[in-house]
Amino acid sequence: MATKDLKKSIDLKIIAEEQPAFINRVAQFVATKRDTIGYIVVAIVVVATIGFLMKMNSTAKENEAAVQFQNAVKQYQKDMTATSISLSAKSDTGDPSALPEMKVQTQSIGAFQAVFDNYPGTHAGHHALYMIAVSQLNQGLYEEAIASFDNFVEKSPDSPLTASGIFGKATAQFNAGHIAESLETLESIDRSHPNFKLKDVLLYETARRLESLNRKSEARNQYESIIERYPDSPWKAMSEKALEKLDVSNGGDDNKTT
Repeated sequence: MATKDLKKSIDLKIIAEEQPAFINRVAQFVATKRDTIGYIVVAIVVVATIGFLMKMNSTAKENEAAVQFQNAVKQYQKDMTATSISLSAKSDTGDPSALPEMKVQTQSIGAFQAVFDNYPGTHAGHHALYMIAVSQLNQGLYEEAIASFDNFVEKSPDSPLTASGIFGKATAQFNAGHIAESLETLESIDRSHPNFKLKDVLLYETARRLESLNRKSEARNQYESIIERYPDSPWKAMSEKALEKLDVSNGGDDNKTT
């Protein structure tokens, strides 16, 4: 028998002899590790169960938050209705001093704050932050609204409401008399949210601020841009009226004032 064939025969014999021993060793390993494997299987099941329960708990929290948010919205609507009734009654008297000035009540602010405090990580919680700022804006708490809109934008940078939040901040700044800052805030929307859907509104409000800063030629360009680009927009007619006022106003220098 050739040496090569002899070696092959010996190798096969060793394998044949070692195979039962190898199988026995595997069987012994499985037997000794059976409890460990069982523990691992149990651990996997427990982790999966915990994950499922956490998901269910998260869904339950979202549902609870949504219910509380809806209740806060109802309170907000009541506040707005009460304010509208009060202002109408005041107007009917013909005497501005007949009734004290009444702004939106604070109940809705507290209701929205409770939603965020109780459910900070939910969609309703993030929306509640936005509504806190809106409620403060409607109530005339402009400095508070500015801070609240900033808080909302910081905590919800990817929210569909983020651009509106920045716009709300600009409105609060304008109403508080921070004209130049308000203009900067509006201009930031075009940079951070180029697809902002209310471009006609954005242009009009930008023009108003430019006009307030006595940058009249720039304001005129913005008004004219609205008329040309958005012929079906309600802000077209408002822009036309604004241009008429610019035409009859004194001073056309593009001076910058704060």
